[in-house]
Amino acid sequence: MLPGRKGLTQPPHVASFATLMMWQALQRQLVIFERWFSPAWVPSD
Repeated sequence: MLPGRKGLTQPPHVASFATLMMWQALQRQLVIFERWFSPAWVPSD
């Protein structure tokens, strides 16, 4: 991927940090979803 090809104005490390934060937020949402909506027979640690 070449810098600027997608019109991004942030430096690569800033874009990577934003992607990491979004991914971590998504993982938290998935954990909450699994906690509330998983079947009762699914073992929980």
